[in-house]
Amino acid sequence: MTPATDTDHPVVDVSGLPEFGFGSRGVVWWGVLGFISVELTMLVLCLAAYFYLRSQAVEWPPANTKPELWISSLNTGVLLASLVPMIWTERAALHMDVRRIRIGLMICLAFSAVFVVLRITELYLLPVRWNENAYGSILWTTIGLHTGHMFAEVIETVVILVLMFRKGPIHGKYFSDIEDNALYWYFIVGIWVPVFAVLFLSPRFL
Repeated sequence: MTPATDTDHPVVDVSGLPEFGFGSRGVVWWGVLGFISVELTMLVLCLAAYFYLRSQAVEWPPANTKPELWISSLNTGVLLASLVPMIWTERAALHMDVRRIRIGLMICLAFSAVFVVLRITELYLLPVRWNENAYGSILWTTIGLHTGHMFAEVIETVVILVLMFRKGPIHGKYFSDIEDNALYWYFIVGIWVPVFAVLFLSPRFL
């Protein structure tokens, strides 16, 4: 039996491969996609529960419990408008333009601050508490889940912004992190549209 030699198992030099990748080439991107899938499932289940409870109720929503439409409409507009600076920031990340990234992330956080203030006001103005009836429970649970996702996104954006101001060279993986952060931001905005339609529009038009 001939002993194995180095030529039988040639060594592959991977030192020239990139240390990070954008989009589906990055492992974190797939992790974010999986995380989005889980959170999407939770919100879809909440909406399914909403329609089930509605089908069993004599009056839905109960009398004098329709949530204020103007505050939620305003908040929806803020969320949709925040897509513009986030798309701009994501493109800056693809070009590794630190200056544009810093500006874009600060603008996104400004939109987040407005969103948080409006969301707190929105919750305060809800005419039903979470423990009053089934309608109140599903309303607060669904809005609460979305709010929790948004807070998580804001925290992540703050961390990335801090990293963009660190001294010395910025590691390339932080630029791909911005793209992943943008993907989650798009989810937060996108999922709110059907949630808004179900919770705030359907009681008035369906």
